Amino acid sequence: MPHNPKRFWLTATDTDAGKTTIMCALLSALNQAHCPSIGFKPISSGCDGQLHNSDTLALMAENAKDLPHNTLNPWCFEPAIAPHIAAARSYQTLSAS
Repeated sequence: MPHNPKRFWLTATDTDAGKTTIMCALLSALNQAHCPSIGFKPISSGCDGQLHNSDTLALMAENAKDLPHNTLNPWCFEPAIAPHIAAARSYQTLSAS
C-alpha cells in the first residue's frame, strides 16, 4: 500500500482556546490506533530562557516520533506577546520558505 500521509490543521485565534489540549488528545488517540502522528507548533511566544514552549513540550510527549524542539517549533520567542510582534522586535521575518 502506498504511503499517503494525512495532514490536519487545528487553529484558533485566542490564547487558552484549547488547541494544545485537543491536539494532544488527537495525537494520543491516533497513536493508540496505530496511526503514527506528530504535532507541530510552528510559531510560539512566551517561551522560557532556552526558548522552549510548554505547548510544544506537551505535543512532544504525545508524538509518535522523537524530534528536536526546534523542528517542531521553529519560531519560538521569549516575550509573551503576539508572535508577529515578538518576531519584529527580534528582527526576524516569519516566512514559510
